[in-house]
Amino acid sequence: AVFINYRLGPFGFLPMRELAEEPGDDHGNGGANGLLDQLLGFKWVNKHISAFGGNPNEVTIAGESFGASLTCAHMYFPMSQPYFNKVYLSSGGCRFPGKWGTVGWLKQNNLDIREKFFKDLNTSSLSELRRLPAETLLTTGWGPVFMPSKDGYLMKCNPALLPLQLKNKAVILSGNTGDGFGAFPWTQMLNRAPDPSNENQIIEKLSPFGSEGDIKKLLSYFSYNDKTSPEEFGLLYGRIVSLATITCPLLTLAEELTKGGNTVRTVKFGYINGAGPLRGYVPHGSDMSYMFNDPQIAEKQPQAPYSVPFLSPKPFNKSLGEFYSGMIANFVKSGIPWGKWGTFEQGENLNVTNTEIEYAYSVKSMPNPDTAPCEVLGRMNILGIVDDTDMGIPCKGPARDCWDRLIKNAKATCSQAD
Repeated sequence: AVFINYRLGPFGFLPMRELAEEPGDDHGNGGANGLLDQLLGFKWVNKHISAFGGNPNEVTIAGESFGASLTCAHMYFPMSQPYFNKVYLSSGGCRFPGKWGTVGWLKQNNLDIREKFFKDLNTSSLSELRRLPAETLLTTGWGPVFMPSKDGYLMKCNPALLPLQLKNKAVILSGNTGDGFGAFPWTQMLNRAPDPSNENQIIEKLSPFGSEGDIKKLLSYFSYNDKTSPEEFGLLYGRIVSLATITCPLLTLAEELTKGGNTVRTVKFGYINGAGPLRGYVPHGSDMSYMFNDPQIAEKQPQAPYSVPFLSPKPFNKSLGEFYSGMIANFVKSGIPWGKWGTFEQGENLNVTNTEIEYAYSVKSMPNPDTAPCEVLGRMNILGIVDDTDMGIPCKGPARDCWDRLIKNAKATCSQAD
């Protein structure tokens, strides 16, 4: 495996007009530098991987969470497409407009962040920034969230709005884990959420985003034990947000990919933690230990011990780790992860769950359980639900209608990269 380091924060995603205007610079304004770093990594692999025993014609690109969003974006960039033939996305994607915001929103958002960034550093120009130590820039940039934005070179448009031209690739799309963001403490303690005394409070919370009938139908797909518990409310709301931002857009992406002649498989990872602080939950990211067959992969991440260690499965199921990582290895080698795993076109989805036997697991190819709730969310203001978590998406109305409107508007404001 080749892990590509790429620039983050202001180094990776701070758009600056001065960069685009510099002589000899044909790589845009810096708003997509992190993505360009990844593209450079793809080119390196294509040129040199044979020296390490690899095959430049059999390359899989993969990412998890935000990494999956960036990996997904490369599926829409013609400059990136020649360098891979398989894709694995885990708990993230790019086919949700709010992931990147509209072109106008991103421009305003990143400009606002840039102004604050310059002010905090007491600078006003690119030349002044370059005189500062890198550590100072990184430390100051810890607060603002720099998102990839239109750079005029690689990313000429919001990836969520580009026409998909990818063909004849093998793709695995893993929607968010069973509980997704719902199992995170910050989701369970949403201070903007009312204290739910009964189910009517939950319906009231979701009422701006759809009809009462659709909301009740949506809630019928979820189970929650204590309707009076704020934690249960946060868990439920987090699950809906996870569907809205990751799982449902990935199913839409699967439809597009299938129409383009790509072989698509989807998976829902629902193996529950048996012990530890997240006992009984399947939080966002908990599938990574099984993908790499490493029970301590979370603790090895650079951000540990601040937020990641609690994602490590407890106890780790060695048998599931061997099966899941082996399945991914098969996909990388041949494009076929497991003979019993049907394709999206066949109406199949890989469900990874627990069994009634303690710590045992079940893997079945069956219809996707998220299809029905995603159909309901498609009628609701799916973007509004996420907007309520301060992601700043300027789009109202039913999800499908809103998406169509965004795509139509995008055609007049940006073009696909050559």
